[in-house]
Amino acid sequence: MIDGRAGLETVLRQIARPTGEHSDIAPTVTALVASGDTSLVPALNGALERFLEEENSYGRDVIAEILAGIEYEAALPTLLRAAARDLGDDQDSLRSHITDLLDGDPAACRPAVLALADDRSSALRKTALWALGHVVEIEDLERLAAAAADVDPEIRCLSLAALAEVSLDERVLALIVRALDDADPRVRSSAVRALGYRRRVDVLPLLVELVTDPVPDVRAQVAGALGNLSGDVVEPALRRLLDDPDLSVRGSARRALAAIGRPVRSRPSWRLFFEGVRTWREFYRWPTV
Repeated sequence: MIDGRAGLETVLRQIARPTGEHSDIAPTVTALVASGDTSLVPALNGALERFLEEENSYGRDVIAEILAGIEYEAALPTLLRAAARDLGDDQDSLRSHITDLLDGDPAACRPAVLALADDRSSALRKTALWALGHVVEIEDLERLAAAAADVDPEIRCLSLAALAEVSLDERVLALIVRALDDADPRVRSSAVRALGYRRRVDVLPLLVELVTDPVPDVRAQVAGALGNLSGDVVEPALRRLLDDPDLSVRGSARRALAAIGRPVRSRPSWRLFFEGVRTWREFYRWPTV
């Protein structure tokens, strides 16, 4: 059995080393988690706060892993608050630890998530809405409807991601469909993804209307959503997107056509070459002659 305090001191010393010299930290972290020593929690919380203040995302992630392994869902409020602090990284490791807790016992985690879902802090509310998508229930619909009408487009996007996980009824569908007309393209893209995830054939006409959306990312999301559906209008809409001026949209349309069993024969290599040159020149804004 590891000496918990000595092990934690070892971990903290290893975190303090220059980047790239942390390869031997994993066995000690694993041993601390296996110990289940809850007496370390105050020291771990103090270390986590220090790393957040120092904007040390690596230290934050290591301490979060130990806390999650020792406290399980009891660590969730602390980890959610840590995730609400922007240190400029992608938070992949931290959110992975949080997701493991949420998916491991959704019922036990819901109270901590709901306690932050209406917080006055915008950052905390966004983090809680993200987490809510993993533990959402139909009784959260009123809260998600309010978030779907929020002035902050990021909150509207997060509400749609959570709505995609709710047991579908007409109220849920109406909220998602309403977002297709949102002024912010990120919200429209989120709504399209939610509908594609649902695989509702009755929304096909609404999706087909968006093949002419002015924003390429929305059109690319439409192609992806259509690839999850079937119907007479799907293939014509996707073939229309094959001629889209945006390369990413055309790529999404190709993949979607393959997904519905209508793969597109590859173009001759010389055409792909010149298409790539044209895209490269457009990116660098070289003058044409």
